[in-house]
Amino acid sequence: MSWFGKLLGLNRDRAADGGDVQREPSAQLSLQRQVIDTNHLRIGMYVVELDRPWSETSFMFQGFTIEAQEDIDELRAACEFVYVERLVEMPGRRPEPHGAVSHAPSDGAEEVSQLRERVAEVSDCMATATSSLASIFHNLHLDGQVDRERLQAVVHDCIESVLHDNNATLLLTQIRDRDGDGARHAMNVAILAITLGRLTGLGREQLDVLGICGLLHDVGKVRVPQEVLAKEGQLSRREVEEIRRHTVHGRDLLLAQGKHYAAAADVAYSHHERVDGRGYPRGLSGCEISLNARVISIAEAYDAITTETGYRAGRSAHEAQSILYRNRGKQFDEELVYKFIDSIGVFPPGSLVEMSNGEVGIILGNNAMDKLKPRVLILLDESKQPCDQRVVDLVAQPIDQSGRQYHIRDTLRNGSHELWVEDFIRSGLRLNQI
Repeated sequence: MSWFGKLLGLNRDRAADGGDVQREPSAQLSLQRQVIDTNHLRIGMYVVELDRPWSETSFMFQGFTIEAQEDIDELRAACEFVYVERLVEMPGRRPEPHGAVSHAPSDGAEEVSQLRERVAEVSDCMATATSSLASIFHNLHLDGQVDRERLQAVVHDCIESVLHDNNATLLLTQIRDRDGDGARHAMNVAILAITLGRLTGLGREQLDVLGICGLLHDVGKVRVPQEVLAKEGQLSRREVEEIRRHTVHGRDLLLAQGKHYAAAADVAYSHHERVDGRGYPRGLSGCEISLNARVISIAEAYDAITTETGYRAGRSAHEAQSILYRNRGKQFDEELVYKFIDSIGVFPPGSLVEMSNGEVGIILGNNAMDKLKPRVLILLDESKQPCDQRVVDLVAQPIDQSGRQYHIRDTLRNGSHELWVEDFIRSGLRLNQI
């Protein structure tokens, strides 16, 4: 199994002994790390450490559940022994009262309060920037001119938001277009691209250029008839060709602005090219496609896949990342797909998730020490009813009310159980206002 397959094996309970752990109700469980010879590995074990640095192996992230014999074979080929986590009974200890959560932090009220303040601050900035961008698009449609100074201010706000608080900024990419002007989509693409560019080591000037490319990648759609763009259902061949021409329109519009938009013109023209040469409009392949265009194509696809439209439900972050991964080396640059998933996290901020005990929560942010163990704000109880909000930090290895270690069972699509992330964010991270 590939590294990504390991990361996204979310639907199986992580019973460290290879099956569901059955315990008496009064048993107290403790999580222990044990060394195991790779010849003794079994499906279901959770591997937390190798006998060598992870970077020296094909395993790209730390920690995964063994789900198939293929996983065991890969581990045996790379290591002599590994460390696994097991749930074991601790004799002589009384269980905690029902409702207590062992090893968990406090309810996280202070953290949520601080996040609300950061989200509100970033949200105000992004709302102003999005409004400015919508105005830029409108004026471009009318007179074919880009307000360079205003656009630069928007890019500056995007970069500052990503650098200042990437978790809060990624959380805000869950807000989608409602008026159909494309400004929010362009903002999200720019933010996702800057996040990826930052991980690849791009400097401030390069991030500035990449941000402009993200904001203007679809600018050619101002020349596509609105009735074609807004059509629900299957498009005719003529309509498909009409939409595809937005790449040519974008290139022409931006080249007319002068040399300052040369990189953006290239991306507008090339962001639908594929690394296998089967894209459009020129059929470029591999490094014939600029780095900026390869980055934007990934960010654009991710935001499009996770966005609900009038004729298609938005997919979950899990599904979107799976689609990117399946198309690595074909539609998308393989190395950049890996880095993109790393940059936003396997569980991106704002994702809805179902926990191992059936509770439902929203990802608040990634943990730098272990990206597979984010912080989750619990919103619904096991019966999918609203409950007192509390933060579960999976790095702390918290135990749920049944004495089992918390983990994420699955990622959910936006709107699952009537939870709409955008409304939740707009309400100030308060469920009772949705």
